[in-house]
Parts: sequence; structure tokens; C-alpha cells
Amino acid sequence: MNYRNPELRERLAAEYALGTLRGLARRRFERLLADDAELRRLVEGWELRLNTLAETAPAVAPPARLWQRIEQRLGPLPTMAPRAGLLARWWQSIEFWRGLGLAATAAAAALVLYIALAPEKRTYVAVLIDAKQTPILVAKFDPDTRRLSVQSLQPPAADPAHSHELWLVAAGNAPRSLGLLAGAETTVDLPPDQAAAVATAILAISLEPPGGSKTGSPTEVLFTGAVVPDPKL
Repeated sequence: MNYRNPELRERLAAEYALGTLRGLARRRFERLLADDAELRRLVEGWELRLNTLAETAPAVAPPARLWQRIEQRLGPLPTMAPRAGLLARWWQSIEFWRGLGLAATAAAAALVLYIALAPEKRTYVAVLIDAKQTPILVAKFDPDTRRLSVQSLQPPAADPAHSHELWLVAAGNAPRSLGLLAGAETTVDLPPDQAAAVATAILAISLEPPGGSKTGSPTEVLFTGAVVPDPKL
């Protein structure tokens, strides 16, 4: 099997992210991931797309027959043998279950308190798409470090006659250049004023002359994407 074939790599990355790649095929693919950074980026891209779809999909209540099938699979509850004696009476006593319930309640309260007091780590993402709604790049923003990284979901084509420029479009403001893209991944450390605007902004990529826009505005916008909270968190 030719694992350098782009179509095969894309299909395997999608199946791995979906969880439909199983058994020996999954383990073989995971060995490939360990030494193939581009393949890991393909998987991350698919995971991001699927997570974004899952976030926007409406909740659906499972049908009653599903719970009935689960109960049938589990079978009847086991009964204690007579010789269990004291252990059986203890297991079946209301005092045992009351005590267990109190312990579970205390544990749940402790967990809620821990979550409430733990510092929240929030990051943001944007999937930049083209005019055909095809995902082209993924941007990730960490407000703690004010670092914005942009990754291509497919190898960028070499084009020495043009540059690709990254823009921040905040509500009510003109587009602000964040610099030129450099290869498959570009990282930008934003100043505080730009970092504060990212969470509710739109990112855009434009096609420009070599060295970037000559006018201070995008020349030809190719890809755009709204920044949203990372659905993985």
C-alpha cells in the first residue's frame, strides 16, 4: 500500500478521526503518525472539522427501544447466594445504599468545587474556507500567550509571483495585516490590542504581490473564517 498517495492519506486520516479505522489497520496507521508530521496535520484537520460539526448539530434524544435493548443485553441483576450471609444482607440493606449515596454525593460535590475553582484554559480556532466552502487552513489562538498559529490543511502550492497575507477583521474596524504566511505553518505573536480583538473577529487570507499588500488593504481575498471557542474544551 502506497502511504504517500495523497488521496489514500486523506481517506485514512478521515477514517482515523471518525474512529472507523480499527484493528491492525489502526495500529499500523498510528505507527505512521509517529514519524509523519504532515499526516498528523491531516488528522488534526479532520478532528477539527468533525468537532465543529458536532458542536453545531442539534441534540437528539435516543428512542425508548434503545434503552430496552441495552437492558436486554445486560440481563437480570445478579442475586446473592444464601451462603453469602452477612455480606448479602449488608449489600441489600438500605443503610449500605444510603451510605454509598452520601459518599457519592460528597465526591460529586468535591468534583464540582474542583472544576469551579480550577483556572479555565480557553483557546480559539478558525477554519478558513474558500468560495466553495472547502476548508483550506486552520488557525489556533491562545490568549494566554497571545500566539496565533495558522496551518495549511493541504500542502501549499509554490507561487513565487505572489504572497499570501493574513488579516484580522474585527467588528467595525478596517482589516489589519498580521503578516505574510510562511510555508505550511505560520506563527504570529500578537500585541495586546490585536489579541483582545481576535476572539470575536474574522481571519482572512489574501493574494498579494510579493512582499504583501501595497495599499494596506487586502487585494484579493481567498479564504475567510470566523474565530470561535475551541470545541475540544
